[in-house]
Amino acid sequence: MSTGITKQANGGARLSEWLAQPDQIQRFEDALGGYMDARLYVAQILIFFQKPEIAECTAASQFEVALKCASFGFVPNLNHVAIIPRNAKTSIQGREQWVKVATMMPQWQGYKALMERHPDIHLVTPRIVFDHEVYEYDEETGAIKHFMDPFDPKRVCDKDLKNLRGGYVVIEWKDGRKQFHYVTADHIRKSRECSEPIKKRNAGEQLKFPPVWDLWTDSMVLKTILRDCYSKRAVPIDPFLAGRLSKLVNDDDEAMEVKIEQPINLPPPSPSRTSRASQVVAGLGYTPEPTTFEPSEPAGEPVPAKASKPKADKTVEAAPKDLPPNVCKALEQWASAVHRASDEAKLDELKKSLSSMSTLTEAEWDEGITLIEWKAARL
Repeated sequence: MSTGITKQANGGARLSEWLAQPDQIQRFEDALGGYMDARLYVAQILIFFQKPEIAECTAASQFEVALKCASFGFVPNLNHVAIIPRNAKTSIQGREQWVKVATMMPQWQGYKALMERHPDIHLVTPRIVFDHEVYEYDEETGAIKHFMDPFDPKRVCDKDLKNLRGGYVVIEWKDGRKQFHYVTADHIRKSRECSEPIKKRNAGEQLKFPPVWDLWTDSMVLKTILRDCYSKRAVPIDPFLAGRLSKLVNDDDEAMEVKIEQPINLPPPSPSRTSRASQVVAGLGYTPEPTTFEPSEPAGEPVPAKASKPKADKTVEAAPKDLPPNVCKALEQWASAVHRASDEAKLDELKKSLSSMSTLTEAEWDEGITLIEWKAARL
């Protein structure tokens, strides 16, 4: 296999050849973590990647994006993510050349899908409130009664967000309870101002392409509302997904060119199955040269600058870490059994079985005990 990223017209065909190999299917199965059948997932990826703007991208970048989507359980056909082609400058046989690569940016639907995978959550719905709309807030219950016309042509966000009153998330639990999380218009505007393209334009710089906030304003507002809901832990995070969501926020910041002036209060991402994407790509047998990104025409935004890593807020109790990505298959199956356990007797039995696994490292043992304690507190 080639050791460099090369430009090819038949990128989709080469991708299908890679994905037809049994060992690659196994890697997708590992990345999906049981979310859905790997062969069905790969079939959907191949259909989606037939779009001309994606098919022109290098097969290596297509594979990397597909694997990253699998690690989050994202399905591009369901608008969980946007696949954005970009131009990348790379060195091929000692000469700098431009190639087209595929990149991934999570959508608000992706955040919603991850939050709804918690076993106790039924629905997570973000909503926007505009200045001209009427609402009532109940201080005792924390609920909002929002009166709005879904067909109102004025229910569209201004590019500068001046017509926003705020936003909220309706969290519906499977036991029938409803919970509400509120986000101010000022917070949404400040999130927009953190985007590097917006900063450059405000400083008078001419942009080659319009910022993503201009192209998809309403979607970006909905995503900001859901991100705030996650960062404030308004929705309980399944320990199996905690690492994925933290990683998703970081990847999203890079895709949107967000430069954080002050660290947000998020627990640091823990080792989890999300890191499998890089492990799988590393096993493909190619080593991409360092690249310098520039936006291609379909991208509609400059290439991401790396955001500063959020620091952990020690006042927030983080969910237990996911199991390390290199644990044996037996331990993964054991963790799934803990997650499904419905009584203390079953937990005691699983704890004894953990002790019988003589090949576990100290870190793996600690992760297993943490998961047992987390589950026991919720029975």
